[in-house]
Amino acid sequence: MEDCKGSKYGICKVTECGHVTEIMEMERKNNGCATRKINADLYMMVATGEVREYNKTTDRAENSAAKSRFAASMKALRDLINCNCTEPVNCRWMTFTYAENMTDTKRLYDDRRKFWQRVQRWHKKNNLPIPEYITICEPQGRGAWH
Repeated sequence: MEDCKGSKYGICKVTECGHVTEIMEMERKNNGCATRKINADLYMMVATGEVREYNKTTDRAENSAAKSRFAASMKALRDLINCNCTEPVNCRWMTFTYAENMTDTKRLYDDRRKFWQRVQRWHKKNNLPIPEYITICEPQGRGAWH
C-alpha cells in the first residue's frame, strides 16, 4: 500500500508485473477480519457481536467463498504469467481434462510429466527452443482432476 497523490481516495496499491501495471484505489485499508469462526456451523460478526449460521452448499459453483478464492487464484496466476512472460504472443493456454472421473493424483502427475517430455522432444527435433510453462492441477466440480 502506498499514498497515491492525485488519487480520489488517497490509498492505492500498485502492482507491476512485466508489461502490466495494476493500480487499485481504495477508500480505506482493511485492518482486520469482519467475522470470527465459532464452530463448523456458526460465526460471529466482530463489529456487532451477532452470531450467524454458515450458509452451507454442496455445489462448489454456488459457494461464494470458493468463487472468491478461485478469482484470487486466477489473479495470482495472471500476475505470475505477466511477470515472467516476455513475449505474450508466444503464450498458449492449454487445459487437459480426463474423460473418465480420474481422481488418482499419482497418475495425474505422471501423465503431465510424460506429456512434457514429449513436448521437449518435439521442440528439440524441430530445433526450437524449449518453452517455459506453468502447471496447475485442480479438481473439477465432479471431483476429477484436470
